Amino acid sequence: MKHGVIRRWLLAVLASSAVGSAAAQDSSAALAEAMKEGEGFYKARCALCHDNPEDYVPPRSQLQLRSADYVINALPKGSMYPHAKGLDESEVESIAAYVTGKLPTGSTIDPDWQLNACADKPAPITAADYHWNGWGRDLDNSRYQPEPGFSADQIKNLKVKWAFAYPNGRHNSQPVLIGEQVFVSAAPGRVYSLDADSGCTHWVYEPDAGVRATVSVGPIPGSDRHAVFVGTTDRFVHAVDAQTGERIWKTQVGELAEARVTGAPILHGDTLYVPLSSFEETAAVNPDYECCRFRGNVVALDTKSGEIKWRSYAITEPARQHKTNKLGQAMFGPAGAAIWSAPTVDVKRGVLYAATGDSYTDVKEDGSDAIIAMDLKTGKAIWKNQVLEGDNFLVGCFGRAGHANCPEEIGPDYDFGSSVILREVEGKALVLAGQKSGIIYAMDANDKGKIVWQKKVGHGSALGGIQWGSAADDNTVYVPVTDTAVFQPSLRMPGLTALDIASGETLWHTPAPAAQCGNAGRCSNGISAAVSAIPGAVFAGSLDGMLRAYSSKDGSRLWEFDTKQNYKSVNGIEVSGGSINATGPTMANDKLFINSGYGGVMNAGGMGSMQGQDGNVLLVFSVGGK
Repeated sequence: MKHGVIRRWLLAVLASSAVGSAAAQDSSAALAEAMKEGEGFYKARCALCHDNPEDYVPPRSQLQLRSADYVINALPKGSMYPHAKGLDESEVESIAAYVTGKLPTGSTIDPDWQLNACADKPAPITAADYHWNGWGRDLDNSRYQPEPGFSADQIKNLKVKWAFAYPNGRHNSQPVLIGEQVFVSAAPGRVYSLDADSGCTHWVYEPDAGVRATVSVGPIPGSDRHAVFVGTTDRFVHAVDAQTGERIWKTQVGELAEARVTGAPILHGDTLYVPLSSFEETAAVNPDYECCRFRGNVVALDTKSGEIKWRSYAITEPARQHKTNKLGQAMFGPAGAAIWSAPTVDVKRGVLYAATGDSYTDVKEDGSDAIIAMDLKTGKAIWKNQVLEGDNFLVGCFGRAGHANCPEEIGPDYDFGSSVILREVEGKALVLAGQKSGIIYAMDANDKGKIVWQKKVGHGSALGGIQWGSAADDNTVYVPVTDTAVFQPSLRMPGLTALDIASGETLWHTPAPAAQCGNAGRCSNGISAAVSAIPGAVFAGSLDGMLRAYSSKDGSRLWEFDTKQNYKSVNGIEVSGGSINATGPTMANDKLFINSGYGGVMNAGGMGSMQGQDGNVLLVFSVGGK
């Protein structure tokens, strides 16, 4: 398809609204031509996943609900990046027309940010301004805010203060609160500095790649500048001036084209520690793909220059060819052990903890489904605790062992998808790690990660158990369970459990209330998103769009709010909320920030599915909405 045809699409759309039925017929003809062109590309590049959806892969029926512009943006910048390689702009647009049944309009509901520009520049950042930085607020990744600016007794009076509309997409990053600014990134590839009080926009940075990782902020050594560190889906890290939005440096951290940054980088001293995951788990669905070479790793960067100090792999042995698949394609391994989440820094012991995902191949290794302690200065592994061996998994392989690139032995896909939490209680230094198996482990930081206690709080599944993260105060860890896609629904255990950190004893358990689907159809009551705590309360968002606060004393419900509503955003767009997933609430300076809207069908090999609910809104709450 030539670019002239694409231009005719847009002209047809404009004409159809201007001159009536004749132009509308031209528009229909242009759509039919585009869909015909896109059908072949879809079948060759996309059908294997979207016609047989698993995990968070949306089926074609759901893609039809989205705009063509959404798909056009997602193909080169989102999770479809490996499958879109080699396609030109017009071919991408033809796929978008085919799967949505719509013509592109050139708009993604994202207005000119200057229309909402702040009148004044933000105040310079000081050391006292780091209210909620990165994923877990602190180096321990506790997700505990001791000074939120409101009390547990005031939670019942929380109301929406303002709402911000993200560009068309999902996987928007967790809000980070530094001084007067809240930093968020949008999946299609934008980073925003918003005024925390009003929601006006200080600046926008476009890395020309997708962004789903939460940003981290820190000072640049030898200067008075502070940088926002942005990890992208095209395997780069950008350092952006927090005051102006100007790029300071940009570094490629991923070695393979399939590598990406999904976990938030974490900063300590003059070093930024960046976790690497990959698209390979999905790319390998294509039988022509040479599976698999990626090994999860952490890269340490100099914050002043962006230069790489060291790289440490979860799987130490490089991939090698070990056989061929049934099509004669070379197969490589070991591979996998992606690091999906933010690392945790243990300053006292001089180590960094990383949690890893599953293996991609049948080749035996000891780095997947593990917690790894790495030396902060060199990256050398101090200890490694693999809790599940042989968890070999690729998207599309449930029930298809040995097919194409699929491993001969298929594991249950029990990643460690969330960051570990470091806590010291009763003379013990414990690393708390929640897994998709539904088990949370407490490992001894002083004894090579030896398991001190473990507790099964959920049934677990490929999309069950503990997904995105727990929260912990000084003595208690609060563990959410989603248990989406459990083969027997009666075995699901969605809810929130409080455990004594020292002993693992259950202090209380509150089952998740029944799903509040509204008019959206099938949905889930699982608590998949990370939870966050303040003195006296725990905040948890659920897949049905409900945001709730629970008493940290006994688990009773203190407050709830249905985010599946329509809002008039501060940037001038009518926007709606939806499922709450992945990122959790962040609190500081009298406010609570939460993303709402996370579409997609969550399905795991026939073990049940849940219809996620799209929406693209950042909600900001304060007491009385003031």
